[in-house]
Amino acid sequence: MLSGDVVSALAGPLAPAQYAQLGQTGQALGERIGAVETVNGTASVQHVNGVVDQLSPGTPVYQGDVVSTGGDSALSLTFVDDTVFSLSADARMVLDELVYAPGGSDNSMVMNLVQGTFVFVTGQVAPTGDMRVETPVATMGIRGTTPVVQIAAVDGSTRFSLSPDPDGSVGSYQLFDRASGALLGSVSTTDLVLRILSVGATPLQETKTQSELDQERVETERAFEAYRQSRQGGQDNQDQNNNGPDNGPDSGPQDGQGDGPPPGPNDGTPPPLGDQGSLLDPLGPPSNGLDLLNGGDGPGPQGGPPMLGPSPTMDVDFAKVMINLPQFTITTNEDQQITVTGLSINNANSGPLSVTITAMSTVTLAQINGLTFYKGDGTGDETMTFFGSQAAVNAALNGLIYTPTQDAESGGLTITVSNGTNSATTTLPISITPQPDAPEALDIALTVSEGGVVTAPFLGADPDIGDTLTLNSLTLPDGGTLVDNGDGTFTFSTNGAFDYLNAGETAQVMFDYSVIDSTALVSNVATVTITITGEGNHVPEFKAAVVEEGFESGLGAWDTVISGSIVTGDATEGGQFARLTTSMAGNATDTAIEDAFGLDPGTFDGMVEGDAVSGAAMVKMITVEAGDTVSFDWRFSTNDYITGGTDYDDFGAVIFGDLAMKLSGVTFLGNVSGDTSTTGWQTFSFTATESGTFKVGFAALDVRDGLVGSTLDIDNIRSGSLSAVITELEDDTPVAEEFTHSVNGVIGFTDLDASDTHTVSVAPLNATGYLGAFSATVDTEGSGDPVVQWSFSVSDGALDFLDDGETLTQSYTLTLDDGNGGTTSEVVTITLNGSGTGGGASLVANGVGEPDGGHAEALLASGPAFDSLFDPIAQTPAFSLDPALEPGNTTFGLEMPGSEMAEAETSGLTGMFQLEERGPDLQALLDANFGTQVGAPDGSDDGAQTVGHDTSGFMACNVPASAVLDMVFNDAPIISR
Repeated sequence: MLSGDVVSALAGPLAPAQYAQLGQTGQALGERIGAVETVNGTASVQHVNGVVDQLSPGTPVYQGDVVSTGGDSALSLTFVDDTVFSLSADARMVLDELVYAPGGSDNSMVMNLVQGTFVFVTGQVAPTGDMRVETPVATMGIRGTTPVVQIAAVDGSTRFSLSPDPDGSVGSYQLFDRASGALLGSVSTTDLVLRILSVGATPLQETKTQSELDQERVETERAFEAYRQSRQGGQDNQDQNNNGPDNGPDSGPQDGQGDGPPPGPNDGTPPPLGDQGSLLDPLGPPSNGLDLLNGGDGPGPQGGPPMLGPSPTMDVDFAKVMINLPQFTITTNEDQQITVTGLSINNANSGPLSVTITAMSTVTLAQINGLTFYKGDGTGDETMTFFGSQAAVNAALNGLIYTPTQDAESGGLTITVSNGTNSATTTLPISITPQPDAPEALDIALTVSEGGVVTAPFLGADPDIGDTLTLNSLTLPDGGTLVDNGDGTFTFSTNGAFDYLNAGETAQVMFDYSVIDSTALVSNVATVTITITGEGNHVPEFKAAVVEEGFESGLGAWDTVISGSIVTGDATEGGQFARLTTSMAGNATDTAIEDAFGLDPGTFDGMVEGDAVSGAAMVKMITVEAGDTVSFDWRFSTNDYITGGTDYDDFGAVIFGDLAMKLSGVTFLGNVSGDTSTTGWQTFSFTATESGTFKVGFAALDVRDGLVGSTLDIDNIRSGSLSAVITELEDDTPVAEEFTHSVNGVIGFTDLDASDTHTVSVAPLNATGYLGAFSATVDTEGSGDPVVQWSFSVSDGALDFLDDGETLTQSYTLTLDDGNGGTTSEVVTITLNGSGTGGGASLVANGVGEPDGGHAEALLASGPAFDSLFDPIAQTPAFSLDPALEPGNTTFGLEMPGSEMAEAETSGLTGMFQLEERGPDLQALLDANFGTQVGAPDGSDDGAQTVGHDTSGFMACNVPASAVLDMVFNDAPIISR
């Protein structure tokens, strides 16, 4: 609803610009009351004389002006009292009145907002005089703050809210009914909106949405920017109220009369708001936000809304609303609720009461019938705001339940009551008797790297001042090592338990603890959670897949056997020999010699230097499978203790085999002694011929003067299926040619990184042209550690060239890759044994030519040609005078018809050789030992073929006049691949 004055102002005069035509510009335009601070887009002003001007920064505005903004535009005005109004797009307002004199007591401002969004920052009039802002649905009483008002252009419904002031503080303002002057409520929080649809409608409380908050922030920032500009001297406001540069003679309404008609008492327009009899100075809003009051029927207590008077400090009659406190001290025990009686309100008039309760804990009203809540619901609230009749309010207060905050040792609540005319505030203290409280243990979260150590304090809190806390209980984590340091802290070490983590992977361990205070009260159980982070990749290792326990287990895992002897030395300590120190994988154990070797106490008593006693070697049980190769590195030293404390280090002997190296009761390995002149690590290895358990042991013999003390280090134990043997079938076996030999084995490996994915590759160790097929795969499906499974197969026919007693060894390198750059290798050796006659290849000489055109007769040199292949390194082929084929000869002969040939004549000799039942290995040997191949055989395994060889590289001797080609080889070669 717009007043008649506003409608007239919006319509303009009947004869526009008539005042200007009279030449009375200053009087016609009224008092200059401000100027334009900023303009975005378009904005205009319609003066009281009907003239319309476009606005730009610095343009003055006058009392009675109507300012408007266009679409997508904005405008900021700064008034002479430093009040700033910001208008959004499509907004209109009427500048009704502004009277301001610095230090004056009659300052006043009346503005009429018509439509659009407005943000205004109050200046000097609001806190020192009377500021009234009219809207279509309500009148705003301002005492200094930053209101935000949104007025719909269609129906005038208005949303009232609040923004923090430029200095960050939050003020408040009141809303009054335009017709009756009744107090509708107050706005004092920035997160709520009070919406009034029309004059006389009940205000609705709403929560601002995020989009509304964002839009409001934009509008507010525009107003604040104008406010900041005005404070920086943007316009001269000092002389604009009286005799400003655009004003005529001083015509300010010092007598209370402005240029417009003064508001009449009965014209339906509420008079200015202020601090006269019905309001406090100023009317204080509830501390928690919006306080809505039903205004009742008709005007306020004085026939209309409260009137602003000249003095904001006039006395107020507080007796009109009074809070009655209980006539006794309210006392309760810590953590124990109490019912409060005797609390009531006296209200001088019959209107409703608005009540706000703020507690140091929580409050539950005795009843809520007849109450309307605007904050809280009356049950377990720290703060609540409600209104209702005096009877309903008193019924709610008398018997309310106060619940102290846990562990609090003081309490109370504050009550503010308003009847729309007067208000009162008081505090009700509540005494709390402290009680002993149990301490609280706090959960702890830590992070450490997979190889790291972390130290941290146990965390506890006790509400009782002066209590001391100590550790009460502690569990252990399921990984790593935990130590209670005894000073309120603990240390957690990973100790290699999380080496399986790759970079970026994590694991967690948890343990619980509790604390106890000095009054013997025990806390809750708290949990410590430690997150372990992976650092990087660990290289996989082939391992001793069948070794039980390990040499690092210490003396307790070693057995003793009575064997050999211990020779006494010349050094004793208190009648006893020195102690034996055994170090396995860095774990040193010091043990008396008698105990270490299983001897009775006192065995050495009475002995002199050189005496011998039956003793024992230290041994370790290892289980292997047949074919497994076991190897380990070892080093050994003894320490003589000389009077005076000087130590000598002698390197003694380690004896393997005689004392302990037995398999199934049969000694399978001879005596192996360490080199006493060699220091550092040495390597021992063997291959088990059958499955079973054997013992690795040592006897320590001092090289100077007997056994006194010794140290044996054993490391890098390796075992697994690292070799296999295949023997060719006998020649008379029916299925020999079609039979395929197959062997396989397993090699275990370990990788600390559990998530690695492993692959294995195979490569011949040092040659090509291997027989058979070798393959390997990784198997991680078993219950134990992962393994590499390998297999080898070869046809029996491929071994025909091997005679009985001949062997061929082929070694393969297995490379294990973890997929993250880590690799390790192991070698598997396959031994192929021949049997029988070797396959019966034949060699034929055809058309052997000579320089004069003659040729030799075609003769067959038959027999077991490969019974005795000669060693190409040790033997040198030569022409021979011997025409016979005799096994054991080391030369071959070539006899040609004609006279003897000089050595030089053989340089061009070329022969054509026909090879029958030739295999690929046979041809390779021919190529290597009979000169350069000229022909190109088709590669088949049998059948007659012809190939030529240049014999210019052979050494020649006298050639007899006969045509015989014979080849004789030495026996039993060993071919290594």
